[in-house]
Amino acid sequence: MIYLIDDKKSRQKDFGWTEEKFAQYASYLTPLYNIDDVANIGENLYNDGNIILYHESFLDFTGHRDKAVEQRNKLTEKVDAINGLSVAFFSGSQSSRSLHENVAHVPVAILYQNLEVLIHQDKQQSKHLRYLLFGETPEIEEKLNEKLTQANKEIETDAAVFSGNNLFIRTNLKYIQNAIESATERTIFNDVSDENLSEKINEWLGKIAYDNIFIPLCFGQTLSDYNGLRLATHIRCNPSPNQLKRIFIYSFVGIDYLLDNEYFNILKTKNVQLVAYSKKAFEAAVNEDFTFLQQDDLSQEINKLKLDPPLNYVDSHSIANEWAIHQWAKTVGCDETDELAKVFQNIETNLYFKYLRTTNPISEIDRISPEKLKINCEGKPKALLIDDEAEKGWYEIFAYLLGDLNEIYIDYLGDDFKNKNQEEVIDKSMQKITEDEIDVVILDFRLNPNDFIGSNPKDISSIRLLKKIKGLNPGIQVIIFSATNKIWNLQALQEAGADGFIFKDGNENIHPSIKFLANELTSSLHKASTLKPIYKSFDIIKNNAINLGDTFKINLANNLSICFELLLKSFETTKYINYAYLQLFLIVEELIKEDSVFEFGSNCYVVTPSLRYLVLSQKDPTQKNSAYKSALTWSNGHYKVGESEFKRSIDTNFKMSSILLFRNGLPTSGSENWSKIYSIRNKKAAHPEVGIVEFSEINMLSKFLEFILDESNINPIDSNQALTELSPDEQVENLKKIWGAK
Repeated sequence: MIYLIDDKKSRQKDFGWTEEKFAQYASYLTPLYNIDDVANIGENLYNDGNIILYHESFLDFTGHRDKAVEQRNKLTEKVDAINGLSVAFFSGSQSSRSLHENVAHVPVAILYQNLEVLIHQDKQQSKHLRYLLFGETPEIEEKLNEKLTQANKEIETDAAVFSGNNLFIRTNLKYIQNAIESATERTIFNDVSDENLSEKINEWLGKIAYDNIFIPLCFGQTLSDYNGLRLATHIRCNPSPNQLKRIFIYSFVGIDYLLDNEYFNILKTKNVQLVAYSKKAFEAAVNEDFTFLQQDDLSQEINKLKLDPPLNYVDSHSIANEWAIHQWAKTVGCDETDELAKVFQNIETNLYFKYLRTTNPISEIDRISPEKLKINCEGKPKALLIDDEAEKGWYEIFAYLLGDLNEIYIDYLGDDFKNKNQEEVIDKSMQKITEDEIDVVILDFRLNPNDFIGSNPKDISSIRLLKKIKGLNPGIQVIIFSATNKIWNLQALQEAGADGFIFKDGNENIHPSIKFLANELTSSLHKASTLKPIYKSFDIIKNNAINLGDTFKINLANNLSICFELLLKSFETTKYINYAYLQLFLIVEELIKEDSVFEFGSNCYVVTPSLRYLVLSQKDPTQKNSAYKSALTWSNGHYKVGESEFKRSIDTNFKMSSILLFRNGLPTSGSENWSKIYSIRNKKAAHPEVGIVEFSEINMLSKFLEFILDESNINPIDSNQALTELSPDEQVENLKKIWGAK
């Protein structure tokens, strides 16, 4: 049985190893994703004839790291003791292949590329790990060794002679002796990791400038890796006095062997040349006419490589993320903190990152000045970054952009998301948003390892979290900050209520992305400052209406929802705020239709839980057979119960004024800004061409609704001040007593 121990399902999918493909080989291959899976196999894991494929970073950065290290140590002991047990350690940091007896070390990309070949050989009882390292043609190494041996037998005795300061890099075994007269020689050993090659380049090429650099095509544990192509790419992508110098890659095989190598295109760039394994060939190549490579042409030349993101990294998501962190930090001029230093170091050593850095250089003139990163906002808003890779450097960047440059509160979540399931991620995020009263959330798309597994965007943690945030308060602004550009993901986010999208772009669009982020934050902070308190007020309004009729409550919820949507649209088209005011005012008009608040019939009443107040009589009690008149008179900004001097329509203003006076016991009918509210409704809200309603006026109306719907504010006036249903003569006498009417 072959056991594959790797906790990165997303990485497996990148290489085409889906659940369906694993199921196809279930009789021969068992994937193990966590420490419990491994423990369940027990000692059977180490049975004679088994092959164990173990990822060297298994469960790193999780709470089970110590158990994983213990498991690896045990595996090392077992493979030494059991001859029939084979183990391959694979890693993203492994750049070359090696095989010693029954233990192999292999890049993760090579492992998944050749895993199917290994399975087919295992079916045929051929369990040798060389099939994992070299696929269907493991004999290639034997053939290359023969060619190298023969080439060394045929090499000329005398050293090559030509002028200039020359560097000759050779292998530690089977190398060309006395290669170039007076050349500086350096020996390259078996460690061919990006880190080691970067170290050697800095050591050998960092100070002394050479005219010509000779490097072997094959070095390291495996000849067919053709690491000379990779080393030449390192030299070109590594700033040094020799970055633009001539490079000669000497080879004992023809170019046809190299066509499938991912770094083959380095041979298409200027002044990088494949030369024969011959001292005479060295002389001839150096003496050929050439023109110098210029710094301004370097980016264009390196672009010829067309390198794809390496699948032997942690995963494609992580490599894009680290590159974007580096480019953003450099572009905004963020100081190199401890967290950023780790990313910068990786960018300086990993060859793919070097390639990106060379093709996308950032100079001093490319940096965005602090003045252009100013974010205008009022008050003391709060922002929260939610990103599973926040600690890799994103929080440092946002702390600089928001905190240092703009004095805006910024915090983050995400450092321990890998140890939590989706529900825990969502719950922890909502707790933080609620407790800190966050205004703007900057939200990564994938927050949890399970987000890389499913195909339905609606199952992604960020989309589920986004819906919960908007359910809490849609005034909280959520900006999606992610490397995803898949249309179905963006559509799902938009449907869930995302307020903006910023791409973690580390390439040519970085300037627009950063400037757009500053604009989005300015806009979002403004929206949050206005929309959050309005939505809170809407919640209070709904709670205060709990004892009113069902129809009113249904209409209330609809009116509030429509009003909020109109407010959102008003940020794009200002007149929508006027429509929002009218929609909110409808609640006033719905309220005064409630029989429990105001009764309209032959006479009009303001209704309280215990009393009804007659506020309008069908007849003027001072005149028999008179026309329809008001029983309230308006004087000096007050309604008074008394004889009408004019006919009065029973409109919204009259009804609400009566409610304020009689139901709430307020001193004037214009209390709680009612006069202003009614005036705005008639003079401005209904006429956008005359004036645009302000958010402060929306707030004023919302607060009025809070007050008028709150039953605790019912404070009826003394019933003696109201009209009672007496005979006309009795009413006249009553009025005379109260107001001295004659």
